Amino acid sequence: MTNRQYGRLIEGVKRLGTVNRFLFWLSVISFCVAVICFLLAIVAWKDNGRQQRQIADLTGKLEEASNKNEEYQRIILQKVNEVLVEQRRNKISDDEISSWVYEKTGFTLNEVKQMAKDFKEKEKSYFDIGLANYILGNYGEAIADYTKVIAINPQLAQAYNNRGNAYSAKGEHDQAISDYTKALAINPKHVGAYSNRGYAFQSKGDYDQAISDYNKALAINPQDAGAYNNRGITYCSKGDYDQAISEYTKALAINSQLAEAYYNRGNAYSSKGDHDQAISDYNKALAINPQDAVSYTSRGNAYYSKGEHDRAISDYNKALAINPQDAEAYTNRGIAYYSKGDHDQAISDYNKALTINPQYAGAYYNRAVLYFNKQQYDNSWEDIHNAEKLGGDIRPEFLKILKQASGREK
Repeated sequence: MTNRQYGRLIEGVKRLGTVNRFLFWLSVISFCVAVICFLLAIVAWKDNGRQQRQIADLTGKLEEASNKNEEYQRIILQKVNEVLVEQRRNKISDDEISSWVYEKTGFTLNEVKQMAKDFKEKEKSYFDIGLANYILGNYGEAIADYTKVIAINPQLAQAYNNRGNAYSAKGEHDQAISDYTKALAINPKHVGAYSNRGYAFQSKGDYDQAISDYNKALAINPQDAGAYNNRGITYCSKGDYDQAISEYTKALAINSQLAEAYYNRGNAYSSKGDHDQAISDYNKALAINPQDAVSYTSRGNAYYSKGEHDRAISDYNKALAINPQDAEAYTNRGIAYYSKGDHDQAISDYNKALTINPQYAGAYYNRAVLYFNKQQYDNSWEDIHNAEKLGGDIRPEFLKILKQASGREK
């Protein structure tokens, strides 16, 4: 409205009577109120829409966060599966595995097991439940879970690989090899399946086939320190200690924090009689993982071989402080005490070893020797019989002197 138009409007109002002017202004005010209400309604509608969008966005973000959390947990479970595959093969205790798991994931093994239980209770996919069951040590259930996954998706290579790991954990290596082979038929670039199949062949004593599979894994991924380490173990099993040492050294060039490679290389040096170099490698393994009871036991063995019995006993003590169920550490400590002439302590350690593992033929044999020296020939014969039943290695020269001293043939 221009100034001229506005002036004309005012002049027209002035010419109206009082009542008419009142009605005019009332209509104007009513119109303005209506316009204001209309504008407020628009604003309210926009605010409501904005709130609805904000609620939807928040709900979406919460769902996304939940999904990300579950995906993160799934990644943790898969990583722990891989750790357990490696560590359980080396017969490491749960306490030691827990330290490895914590290093890889930031969670203790017990925390991951609780995570696995939660996954099972949430009734996730069969694949997820299979991961959980493997971590919980329910290998038969894990096999059943992955079998269901395979029935749904027969082209999922990882399901065959993981089922193979469960079979391998049960000692069913032929079935494991079959599953790894199926995984590789689907995905010929599956490095894990080659490495896992290599271990299964190694467990069966087929070292050449194991080495072949590790070679294939390394052809795909030359930076796979674990494959070099495993190939080294296989060469060591064949008695080729120099080649084994070379493999462990390659693994450590890729990953200088691979404690098991230092440990394994120490074993290879020890087998060659180079106990000083072995001790050096055990020291490095323990610097990385101070909770590695097996490294303490092996270093104790190296010290014993050097005639340093007190240092050997000290290392066995450390191993047993970490893993009180280590029958080998008790047996080796018993041998060290025997060498020092402390026969009572030696018998005590052999007894503890056999309480933990009644199938330990070496402990029976060592205790038999000790009983012989104490002239307890009946006890010595009983332990010899137990060792023989378990397939223990009985030295013929010891049997000869036991027969002569006891006046018995058996």
